[in-house]
Amino acid sequence: MPNTDGKQKMSYFLTRRGMPEAVKLAYGKMSRDEQKAFERDYKKRYKSTTTGLIAWLFLGWHYLYLGKVGMQFAFWFTGGGMLIWWLIDLFRVNGMVIQANEDMARKLLTEQRMMQ
Repeated sequence: MPNTDGKQKMSYFLTRRGMPEAVKLAYGKMSRDEQKAFERDYKKRYKSTTTGLIAWLFLGWHYLYLGKVGMQFAFWFTGGGMLIWWLIDLFRVNGMVIQANEDMARKLLTEQRMMQ
């Protein structure tokens, strides 16, 4: 049964990960079973900043970890941009992981709506 009282019941799960507003709104309108299914699928696909940094450190695998295969090959073929790109990515990995998780949350919402 969807939440219709006008107040969003937000689980700690979504607030601590900084979900986009559109995802929060859609989550608040879901039934409890739909929320559980969303959380389960999100946890399966969630990308960790720590893992992203470890992947960055070892041969710059961070793009592959985030599912950006084309960028990964461009990164390798340029030698990490002569190592300059590699160093800049140290400061970008956190943002890239956050963006990947936000995109994945939006994709999950789309998939759930298509299944209904």
